[in-house]
Order: sequence, then C-alpha cells, then structure tokens
Amino acid sequence: MGEKILGREDFLKAIAEALQPLDYVYGMWQCGSSAFKRVDQWSDIDIVVDADDHKVRDVFPTIDKALEALAAIEISYECPQPMSEGAYQKVYKLEGISRFMVIEVCVVKHSGSEKFLQREIHGEVLVHFDKENLTEVKPIDEEKFYAQLNTRLENVEKLFNIYVLIKFLHSNA
Repeated sequence: MGEKILGREDFLKAIAEALQPLDYVYGMWQCGSSAFKRVDQWSDIDIVVDADDHKVRDVFPTIDKALEALAAIEISYECPQPMSEGAYQKVYKLEGISRFMVIEVCVVKHSGSEKFLQREIHGEVLVHFDKENLTEVKPIDEEKFYAQLNTRLENVEKLFNIYVLIKFLHSNA
C-alpha cells in the first residue's frame, strides 16, 4: 500500500478537531484563496482562530501538536508582536509537503473588533466551527475603508522614498 498524500483538507481537519473542544476557542475560519474560491497548487492556507484574550498564545502549541501528528514541522515563525491590534500570527512549513503549502494561522482576541471577516477584503470565509455566531459578516464602511487605505498608501510611499534615498546616498558614497 502506498503512503497517503496529505492535502489542505487533512491539515484543516486536524487543526479544527484539535481546537473545537477547547473552551477558550470560539471559532475557526479560512480566508485568503479559499474564501475567494481561487485555490490552486500555489495557494497557502490562511486560518483565523478566535480565542479568549488571555489564551491567544496558548492556541499555537495545540496547533503545533495537531500538525506534527501529520508531518514534521520543517520551520515555523511566530510573529513577536501582534500583526494588527489583538491578532497574533504563526506561519508553518511542514516537511515533505509542497513548498507552497504554507499554513498561516492568525489568532484574534475574543474581545477584539478585527476578525478578518469583511467580504470585500477577505472573501466569503469558510467556517470550520463558530460557537458564538462570530462569523456573521457585517457590511464594510466604505468611507472609513478608503480613508484607511489612503493613509496606508501615503505611509508606504513615504517609507519607500526613505529607502530610495538611503540607497542613492549609499551608492554615491
């Protein structure tokens, strides 16, 4: 008999089955390529998990164990600070799995307002479990969204210009 080839659904199922019984985890859903129905051989897995505020980082060891039951973790990286307010991220690459099959897990604080559910930004999220109707999608405030987007673009442009100047000064030194 041949070895079973592990795929997206195997990893998602293992993570969901490990997290759902925990009383401090309230939901798990996918965004990214899955939510936009654009999964292909280059797609990663983007997962959001909602957990008690004081237990956010406790979710990662549970996920580690669930993934290690399927394949060894080749490398992982836990962001040292929140990627956005109340959201912590860890990225996994497993041994023997496509180099594109990276698993990105974002754990959000239960009390936090950002759940990455805006349809226009994150697609039609695929819910694995939701204990408190957290994944009810609310309409986006377009005015606020575009104001934030413009601010972000201005900040990126300023940062880019700083690095262009540094490169110019360095190359002419």
